[in-house]
Amino acid sequence: QWSFAAVILALWWWQRRTPAALALAWPAGPFAPWLVGLAAVGVLAIVLQARAIARNPKALAAIRRKLSHVERMLPHAPGEMSWFRALSLTAGVCEELMFRGFLMGYLGHYLPWWGAVVLSSLAFGFGHSYQGLRGIVQTGVVGAVMAVPVLLARSLAIPMVLHAATDLYAGHLGQLALQSKPAGADEELEKS
Repeated sequence: QWSFAAVILALWWWQRRTPAALALAWPAGPFAPWLVGLAAVGVLAIVLQARAIARNPKALAAIRRKLSHVERMLPHAPGEMSWFRALSLTAGVCEELMFRGFLMGYLGHYLPWWGAVVLSSLAFGFGHSYQGLRGIVQTGVVGAVMAVPVLLARSLAIPMVLHAATDLYAGHLGQLALQSKPAGADEELEKS
């Protein structure tokens, strides 16, 4: 992903386009303070929810079931979490640059704003096809939501932070859920 992002940035620079035209700017406009505030509240909610779930064995079991379709991608051992953090930051920065910055902006030259959002969100969703149909739909919807700050504040900063934070949240909870799995939990789950 960093290679794709580097190519986009190199082409952008070569065409002498401004970073702001790629939404690489601080949030601006009348909605910016509200969006930054909502993003801060969202990140705080993620942190508080992760702490609450970490102390609740029933919640961890529910997370284990919910994330079972992507278990192979979650960090299992403590040392894997540092790699997952790097992956989360990569996805937050690079995927937002590719889908909400470049692709949505490119499509916006040929389609109305809502068409650019829909098509870039569909592409984002299909880019997560390894998560199955549910993952495609969920990430497509998330892509559309992440387009809002780009449209209203002309900035990728908020989606980048929220994307990385949600990925870190999923990885952290996934690791806690997998580490708390009691012996025989899979067999008991199959019986119920």
